Amino acid sequence: MSLVIERPETNIVYFKGVIKNYQEIIDAIESLSNDAVSDWRPWNGHGSSTRYGDIKDVRKDKIVEINSDKDRAKAAFAINCLTNKMSECAIEYADIFNIDRDALYYAVSLLTDPRTTMGINKYDEGAFMGSHVDFNEDNYYLAYTIVVYLNDDYEGGELYFRLQNLNIKPQAGDLFIFPSNFMYPHQAKKVVSGTKYSIVTMLDYSAKFHTQEMFIETGD
Repeated sequence: MSLVIERPETNIVYFKGVIKNYQEIIDAIESLSNDAVSDWRPWNGHGSSTRYGDIKDVRKDKIVEINSDKDRAKAAFAINCLTNKMSECAIEYADIFNIDRDALYYAVSLLTDPRTTMGINKYDEGAFMGSHVDFNEDNYYLAYTIVVYLNDDYEGGELYFRLQNLNIKPQAGDLFIFPSNFMYPHQAKKVVSGTKYSIVTMLDYSAKFHTQEMFIETGD
């Protein structure tokens, strides 16, 4: 099935309804608490005490450590649904803009690498994230941002691009890709009521930032 695409601005690509099993994914995420899908924990701004909401970490290589067959199947289903569609849309984005395919496939391989940790974000009523860019002094190698929306049964919580004057209320299962650079400051507006679930990850195309050491767990 071909992807349904809109381009509200030249470099912002809106993939409509690509995540089909969004409610099953939400149910799996909410019900699981193990090495593959962590507990919810507070999600704060980088280097600040500002709380945006809550976050769960998911990691594919930990699925085999889940004792329950049922929970193992739920975790695999949720993680595979997300990473497979994110990868498909990233490849389509690269084709639209003629991005070098060798570099792209390296970046996409990180999305599906079992060791890669991905965050599931939960915004409750009153939660928001102010205007920012994902490319900064700590993440200067980032090239593109992917945002996935798992539900739409909430009020507020729009995706807003200030410089492009775009205010978008995503639907459940939608996915956006856009440049991570300073020309695309964006914000998640305040959730007026309900709960919003989203996933955000970034793509980069430089192997030197992804050594084997980055996947080694350290600490207690």
